Amino acid sequence: MAWGFEPAPAPRQEGGGSWVQAEHPALPWQRREPQTAGRGRGQAAGVDSADGAAGDAGGDSSGDPALGHRHRAPVPRSAAVRAMEKLQRLKEEKEAKRAHLDGRHDYLFAIVASCLDLNRSEVEDALLEGNQIERIDQLFVAGGLRHVMFYYQDVEVAETGHFGSPGGVNPVPGKIKKPKVFVTEGKDVALTGVCVFFIRTDSSKAITPENIHREVSFNMLDTADGGLLNSVRRLLSDIFIPALRASSHGWGELEGLQDAPSIRQEFLSSLEGFVSVLSGAQESLKEKVNLQKCDVFELKTLKEPMDYLTLASNPETLEKVEGCMKVWIKQTEQVLAENSQLRREADDVGPRAELEHWKKRLSKFNYLLDQLKSPDVRAVLAVLAAAKSKLLKTWRETDIRITDAANEAKDNVKYLYTLEKCCDPLYSSDPNIITTIKKKEYDFLDQRKMDFDQDYEEFCKQTNDLHNDLQKFMDVTFEKIQDTNQALSLLKKFERLSIPNLDIDERYWLVLENYGADIDMISKLYMKQKYDPPLARDQPPIAGKILWARQLFHRIQQPMQQFQQHPMVLRMPEAKPIIRSYNRVARVLLEFEVLYHRAWLQQIEGIHVGLEASLLVKAPDTGELFVNFDPQIFILFRETECMSQMGLEVSPFAAALFQKRHIYKKNFSNMKMMLAEYQRVKSKIPATIEQLMVPHLAKVDEALQPGLAALTWTSLNIESYLENTFAKIKDLELLLHRVSDLIEFRIDAVLEEMSSLPLCQLPREEPLACEEFLQMTKDLCVNGAQILHFKSSLVEEAVNELINMLLDVEENEKVSNENNADSENRAPAKRAEGDLNALTPSTNSGAGPMPSTASTRKKKETEMLEEEACELLSHFNHRNTDALLRVTRNTLEAIRKRIYSSHSVNFLDTLEVASVNLPIPVQTKNYYKSVSDNKEIVKLVSVLSTIISSTRKEVIAAMDCFKRYNHIWQKEKEETIMTFIVQNPLLSEFESQILYYQNLEQEINAEPEYICVGPIALYTADLKFALTTEIKAWMVVIGRHCNKKYRSEMENIFTLVEEFSKKLNRPIKDLDDIRIAMAALKEIRDQQILVDFQVGPIEESYALLNKYGLLIAKEEMDEVDTLRYAWEKLLARASEVHNELVSLQPAFRKELIGTVGIFLQDCRQFYLDYDLNGPMASGLSPQEASDRLMMFQNQFDNIYRKYITYTGGEELFGLPVTQYPQLLEIKKQLNLLQKIYTLYNRVLETVNSYQDTLWSEVNIENINSELLELQNRCRKLPRALKDWQAYLDLKKTIDDFSECCPLLEYMASKAMMDRHWERITVLTGHSLDVGSETFKLRNIMEAPLLKYKEEIEDICISAVKERDIEQKLKQVINEWDSKTFTFGTFKTRGELLLRGDSTSEIIANMEDSLMLLGSLLSNRYNMPFKAQIQKWVQYLSNSTDIVENWMTVQNLWVYLEAVFVGGDIAKQLPKEAKRFSNIDKSWVKIMTRAHEMPSVVQCCVGDEVMGRLLPHLLDQLEICQKSLTGYLEKKRLCFPRFFFVSDPALLEILGQASDSHTIQAHLLTVFDNIKTVRFHDKIYDRILSVSSREGETIELNSPVMAEGNVEVWLNSLLEESQYSLHRVIRQAAENIQETGFQLIEFLSSFPAQVGLLGIQMIWTRDAEEALRNAKFDKKIMQKTNQSFLELLNTLIDITTKDLSSVERVKYETLITIHVHQRDIFDDLCHMHIKSPTDFEWLKQCRFYFNEDSDKMMIHITDVAFIYQNEFLGCSDRLVITPLTDR
Repeated sequence: MAWGFEPAPAPRQEGGGSWVQAEHPALPWQRREPQTAGRGRGQAAGVDSADGAAGDAGGDSSGDPALGHRHRAPVPRSAAVRAMEKLQRLKEEKEAKRAHLDGRHDYLFAIVASCLDLNRSEVEDALLEGNQIERIDQLFVAGGLRHVMFYYQDVEVAETGHFGSPGGVNPVPGKIKKPKVFVTEGKDVALTGVCVFFIRTDSSKAITPENIHREVSFNMLDTADGGLLNSVRRLLSDIFIPALRASSHGWGELEGLQDAPSIRQEFLSSLEGFVSVLSGAQESLKEKVNLQKCDVFELKTLKEPMDYLTLASNPETLEKVEGCMKVWIKQTEQVLAENSQLRREADDVGPRAELEHWKKRLSKFNYLLDQLKSPDVRAVLAVLAAAKSKLLKTWRETDIRITDAANEAKDNVKYLYTLEKCCDPLYSSDPNIITTIKKKEYDFLDQRKMDFDQDYEEFCKQTNDLHNDLQKFMDVTFEKIQDTNQALSLLKKFERLSIPNLDIDERYWLVLENYGADIDMISKLYMKQKYDPPLARDQPPIAGKILWARQLFHRIQQPMQQFQQHPMVLRMPEAKPIIRSYNRVARVLLEFEVLYHRAWLQQIEGIHVGLEASLLVKAPDTGELFVNFDPQIFILFRETECMSQMGLEVSPFAAALFQKRHIYKKNFSNMKMMLAEYQRVKSKIPATIEQLMVPHLAKVDEALQPGLAALTWTSLNIESYLENTFAKIKDLELLLHRVSDLIEFRIDAVLEEMSSLPLCQLPREEPLACEEFLQMTKDLCVNGAQILHFKSSLVEEAVNELINMLLDVEENEKVSNENNADSENRAPAKRAEGDLNALTPSTNSGAGPMPSTASTRKKKETEMLEEEACELLSHFNHRNTDALLRVTRNTLEAIRKRIYSSHSVNFLDTLEVASVNLPIPVQTKNYYKSVSDNKEIVKLVSVLSTIISSTRKEVIAAMDCFKRYNHIWQKEKEETIMTFIVQNPLLSEFESQILYYQNLEQEINAEPEYICVGPIALYTADLKFALTTEIKAWMVVIGRHCNKKYRSEMENIFTLVEEFSKKLNRPIKDLDDIRIAMAALKEIRDQQILVDFQVGPIEESYALLNKYGLLIAKEEMDEVDTLRYAWEKLLARASEVHNELVSLQPAFRKELIGTVGIFLQDCRQFYLDYDLNGPMASGLSPQEASDRLMMFQNQFDNIYRKYITYTGGEELFGLPVTQYPQLLEIKKQLNLLQKIYTLYNRVLETVNSYQDTLWSEVNIENINSELLELQNRCRKLPRALKDWQAYLDLKKTIDDFSECCPLLEYMASKAMMDRHWERITVLTGHSLDVGSETFKLRNIMEAPLLKYKEEIEDICISAVKERDIEQKLKQVINEWDSKTFTFGTFKTRGELLLRGDSTSEIIANMEDSLMLLGSLLSNRYNMPFKAQIQKWVQYLSNSTDIVENWMTVQNLWVYLEAVFVGGDIAKQLPKEAKRFSNIDKSWVKIMTRAHEMPSVVQCCVGDEVMGRLLPHLLDQLEICQKSLTGYLEKKRLCFPRFFFVSDPALLEILGQASDSHTIQAHLLTVFDNIKTVRFHDKIYDRILSVSSREGETIELNSPVMAEGNVEVWLNSLLEESQYSLHRVIRQAAENIQETGFQLIEFLSSFPAQVGLLGIQMIWTRDAEEALRNAKFDKKIMQKTNQSFLELLNTLIDITTKDLSSVERVKYETLITIHVHQRDIFDDLCHMHIKSPTDFEWLKQCRFYFNEDSDKMMIHITDVAFIYQNEFLGCSDRLVITPLTDR
C-alpha cells in the first residue's frame, strides 16, 4: 500500500545485540500532540508502578511509591517490610521478563512509541506488567494470534503513597485515572483514546526478527478527532480504498476469473457504500433531538399507583411536570415541522439521495421514540393521567403524529432498500445506445457516406453481445433456482422477448424439477408442523391452522397455475410424478382444513357451559374477586370472525353468539371495571378506620353476592345487578369522602393549627428589655392555653362525630342523637376526672342500643366495633398530645435558634427567666405534666439553660465580617504579583491594582469601631491598623515591579541608542563601511515607531509612581528626564550620516563599475569552456560525464559567489543590475545533471548487486519494492531530462529488469521441482543448474526468459497446482494410515462392539475423503499422482460399504443376542437358536480379527475376509429375525393386548415368563390402571388382588395362578379382575336402592370408579322418575333439580376438609361429573321437558344396573352399551362438554 498500512522497515542489528529502530514518520492522518510541561501523551505512558498485576485490560497497576507526593502516617514496620519485599519481587519479575525480550519486541515497542509520541523505555515498562508479554508472544508463534492491539487511554489505577522514612510506607487509598499503555484483544475494554494494532498476513508462519517487517503490518485509530466512528471512516476512505484501487495484484483467486474487474469494482463500491453509511450515522448522531430532562426529584421515587396520585395532588409539583411536558411537546412539534417542510432537491437527484434522506429521518425519529419510552417520560405521563391534565390530549395527538412519521420513514427505507438493487446498475453504467443513434443524422441518398451501415453493424454487434450476455445470465440464474415463482416470472418476461438460443422450454423443465423439490419440502414442512403449526399474529388456534394450511396450498398452487399455461411441460413423462405429488399434497392440505373445521363446529356446542358459569369467582386463599368469564368464548368470537372471512361455514349457535359479542364484551368490561372501582374505593380507606368500615363493606359484598352464585352470563338482569353494585360502591365512596373530609379539615387541620400556635414572640428589629420580653411571653402563653383548650374540644367533637358516622349503619336518627348528646355530656366529666385522656367519650357513644331480639353473633360484632371505636379515640388522643408537644418544642427550638443567630445583649439575658416563669394553665387537670416530663422538652430546657455561658462561637461568628480581608495577609505577595506580571500587564492595569488596594484601605477604615456579641464589645482599631499596613506593603511591591518593568525598557532604549551611535560614528572608507551604515540607518527607521511608543509609557509610569508616593531612586528620575533627549539626538545623527553617504556615493560607484567589467570577461571564458568540455558535450560516457560534472560544479560555485557580491553592490548604489542569463542557465543544467547522474549511479549499483545474488537468497519482494521506488524516482525527474540519452538508458535498464521480475517470482516458488526446471531448460535451450551452490540470479537472467514468458508461466503454475494435489493426497493417506476402530464393551463378554459414535464419524470422514479424492481425480494437473489417487478411491469406497454392513450386522446381532442367548424364547425356537449360535461364533471371530488389525482401511480391504463374511452373517441374522417376528405375532394373537406393547418390551416379558413376579413392571402397558398385583405369601404364583397406581385395591373373587404361558394366565387375570369389579358394582347398585342410603358413607366404602358409577346411576334414576311424574307433579322437576344442587354442595363441602391426595382427586372427579349432570337436568327444566321419552333426555348418557341380566348398562339415544368393568382406579377426568360426552 502507499502509506499507513505498509509493513515498517526491519530493525537493524548492531554489535552487542542491541537494536536500533529507524524512526517512523507520522502517518498523514495521525494526530501528533505537542509535548507540554504537564503530563500528557508523551510522558510516563501509564507506567505508574512496579506492580506486575494486570488491571483493566492492560494490567492493573498500583502507583509507584517513588512517584508519591503526599505524606501519610507511617504504618507498622511489618507491613512496610512486606510491601518492600513485594515491590522488590515484582521488580525482579519485571527484569526477568525484560531479559527475554528480543528484536521482535523492540520492533513493536518502537512503533508504538513512535505512534503515541512516547519514549520506547516508557512503553516497555508499561507492557512488562502482568501477562501482557505472553499475549504479545502469541502473535509471534506459528498458528498464534492474528492481531494484537495496544490501547493508550485513561484507566483507573490504585493510588498509593510513597516511602516516607526507612521505617515504613504510607498507603493512600482510592482510585485515580491516568493515561496508560496496555495490550488488549479489543473485546473487554472500550476504546476511548488511541489504538495501535498489528496484523499478521499469514498466521501459519512463525514471526522472527528477520521477517517481522514483512509479515506484520500496523496502523492506528484515534478517537480524539470525531470519535471512533470517524476514525474508522477515515481509515477506510483515506487508506484502504485508495490502496485497493491502486493495487492491481494480490487479489488471490479473483485474478484468474474472467469477470474479475466487475467483481473488484462491485467490492469497492460496496466498501464506499459502507463508508457513506458511517458518514450518515455520524451526521445522524449530530442531528439527534434530545428531550429536555425533567428535574422533578419526586418522579424518581414513584413506585406505587398511590404515589402518582399523591404527586398529582400537589399543585406546585404538577405545574413543574406540566411545564416539562409543554417543552417536550414544543420540541416534538419542531421536529414534526422540520419533517413536513419541502426539501430542495436538484433535478438529477436519484434514489440513493432519497434513501439517505429517509434513513436520516428514520434515525432521528427512532432516537426520539426511544426517549419517549424512557422511565422519566412514562412517569410524567402517569402523573398527568392521575391529575387528568388537559395536556394529555395534545400529547396523544403529538405522539400519534410522531409514530406515523416514524412508520412512514421506516416503510420508505424498506421500500427504497428493495429498489436499491434495481437502481445500482443505473449508477454504474449508462445504456446510451438509443440516445446516441437518435442524435445522429444520416443521408440515405448519398451512397458514399457509409455512416449508417457502420453504425448499424455496430448496433447489431452490441445487440448480439447483449443477447449473449442474456444467455449467460440465464445460464447462471437457472443453474441454481432459489425461488420457483420468481423463476417462472423471469421466464415469462424473457419468453415475451422471443430471443433465440435462450432454451425457454428447457428452463421450464428445470423450474418444474425445482417445483417438485418445493412440493416435497412443503410436504415435509406439513408433516413436521401439522400438530403444532406456526400461527400468524392475532390469529385464533383453529382458524390460524386452517390459514396455515391454505398458505401452504397457495405456495404449491400458484406455480402449478402458471405451469398449466404451458401444457407441453406437464405432458412430459417426467412431469407425472410431480403432478401426482402435487395432487397428493393438495388433497392432504384440503383434508386438513376440512377436519379442523368440522372439529371446530363440533366443539362449539360445549361453549354454553362457560356461559352458565357465575359472573364472579372468589380466590380461596386471598378472598380476592375475579371476573369468571371463560376465555374460550373470546376465542370463539375471533374464530367465528376469521371463519366468516375465510368463507367457511359457521354454526347457528356460534353466529348467534357472535352477534351478541358486544353485549358479552360490554358485560365483561363492566364487571372488571366494577371490581377495579371497588378495589380503588377500598384502597382509600385509612388504616385507622379499617375495622370500623367492615359493616359498610359488608353492604357492598352483599350486593356482589348474586354474581358469585345465582347470576350467569346468560342472565337477563346483569345490567340491574351492575347498577345496584355500582350504587353501593358509590355510597361507600361518598361515606369515605365524608370521613376523609372530616379527618382532613376538622381533625388534621385543627391539630396542625395547634402545633403551629405561637407561645413566644421574638424581637425582629430592635432588642427588647428583659421585663418587656417576659411580660409579652406570659400573655402569649395564657392566650395560647385557652386557644389550645378550645381547639382540643373541637377535635373531640369531630372524633365523636366520626365514630357515630361509622357506626350508624341501621340505627334511627333518634337513637343517634341521644348517643351524641350522651357522649357530649360525658366528655367533660372524663376531662374533669383526669382519666386516660381528655378526649375519651363513652365507649358506647356511637354504637347505640342493640335490639333485644339481636342474636349472640350480632352482640359480638357490636362489642368488637365498640372496641375499635375506643382504639380510634385513643389514636386521636395521642395525636392531640403530639400536637401540644410540637407547639412547646417548636417554641423552645425557635428560642434556641435565635440565641445561636442573634447578637442582641438584651434578648439573650431574658432567656433563663422566660423559660422558668412560663404560666401553668388554669385547668386543674390538664396535659402539663405529660408535656413537661417529655424527654425532648427536658432536653431543650437543659440546652437553653447552659447556652448563655458559651458565647465563644458567637464571638468567632462576629469576626466573620473581616474574613473578606483574609487574602491581604494570607496570600504571598511575590507569588501573586509574579502571576500578574507574567500576563505582561499595561500601565493602566498597574494603576487599577494600586487603586484597588487604595479603595480597600478606605473600606477597612470605614468598619465600625466595635461589635456587640452578647455582653462583649469587640474593638477593631488594632486590626484595622495591621490591615492598612499590609495594604501599603502590597502597594509597595506592585510599585517595585512596575518600576522594574519600565526601568528595563528604559535601559533597553539607552543600550539601543548607544549601539546605533557607535555604528553611525564609524568613518566610511570602503563598501563594507557603507553597507554597515546603511544597515544601521535601516534598523533605526524600523525601530523608530516602536521606541516612540515606549518612551511615553515609561515617562508616565514614573509619574504614576511619584503620584501615589511609591519611592523611586533619584538617578532613575534623572535618566527618565534625559531619555527623550537622547533618542532625538540619535535621530539627528542618523540624518547627518545619510547626507554624508549621499556625498560619497560617486567614487565608490565608479570603482564598482570597473570590477563588474572584469567579472563579465571571466564569465564568458567559463561559458566557452563549459560548452566545449562540460558534461553536456556529445559522445561522453555516463561515467566520464559524471566526473566532468563534479569539476565544473566547483568552478561554478566560485563564480556564483562573486555574482552575488557584485549584484548586491549594484543594488546598493542604485545602478542597473547586470544580468547573467547564461550563468543562471548553467546553474539550472548543473542541478538537473546532478539529479539524473545520482540516480543513474544508484540504478547501476542496484542492478549489479541483484545479478550477483545467489538464487537461494533472492528476495523478489524486496527487488520489486526497490525497482518500484527507482521507477517512481525516474518518473519524477523533470520533463526536460526525458529527452537526454542518460535518461533513456536509465529507463531501459529499470524496465528490462522489472519485466523479468514476475517470471522470477514464479520461478522462485518452492513448488518448483527438478522436473519443472528440466522443462524450462529444454524450452529455453539454456542450462540451469539450480541445485548448484554457486548458482546466481545472473545465470537465470542470461536465459531468454522474455521470449518464452507464457510457456514458463504455465510451467510454474502447473508446479504450484501439482504441489497442492500432492499435499492433499498425502493428507488423505496419512489420515487413513493412522485411523483405527474404537471398541465398546458388550455386557460381560468383552469388547465385542464397534463404538457407534466413533464409527459414524469414520464413515463421515470416509465420505469427505472420497469427495476430496474425486475432486483431485478430475483435476487436469494430477498426472504424476493419478494411479495413486485411483487406488485410494477404490480402498475407501470398499471400506465404506464394509463398515456400513458391519454396523447393520452389529445392530441385528445385539438385538437377537438378548433373545437367543439364555432366556425362555431360545427353548421355544431351537432351530433359530442353533443358527444364531453359529452366527455368534463368527461374530466373535470378526471382532477378534478387528482387535488384532485395528487400522480401518487395512482391516476392511487388507484381504477379502470382511467382504465375504459380513453379507453372509447379515442373511442369517435376517432369517432369525423373521422367525422371531412370527413367534411374537402368535403370542399377540393369543393375548391381543400385546399389540400395544413394543417388540423389546414383549421380548422381555416372554423371556422372563418363568418368573411370574417380573410382570409387575409391565402391567401398566397391558392394563388401563393396574400397576401391581399382590401374590400369596407362601404360594409363589398365586395372585390375590390388583392395585391401581393411586393405591386403590380390588380383591379378586378367585385367586389366579400365574403358571404356564404368560399370555394364558394374563387372560385369566383380565377376566377375573373384570368379574371382581362387576361384583363390587352389583353391591353398589344394591346399596343405592336401600332406604337409609347415605351418600358420603357410600363414597367412602367403595372405590372411586364405583362411586362415580353410583352417582351417575343415582342421577339417572332420580331424573327419570322426575320426568315420569312431571305431568302429574308440576314442582317435582324443580325439587329434583334442587336435590341435585344439594348433592353437589355436599360434595363441595367435603373438599374443604383435610383430605389425602387420592381422596381429593376422587371428590374433584365426582364434582366434575355431577356438575355436568346437574347442568343437563337444569337445561331440561328450562326447556320444560316432561317425558322420559323426549329426545333431549334420550340423547344423554344414562346409567342402569340390569338385575335380570346382571350387567351394568349405559344407554344413549336408543343404543345400549355393556359396561366392560375395566379397573380404572382413581384418575382425573376431563371437564365434560357435549363433544367429550359423545
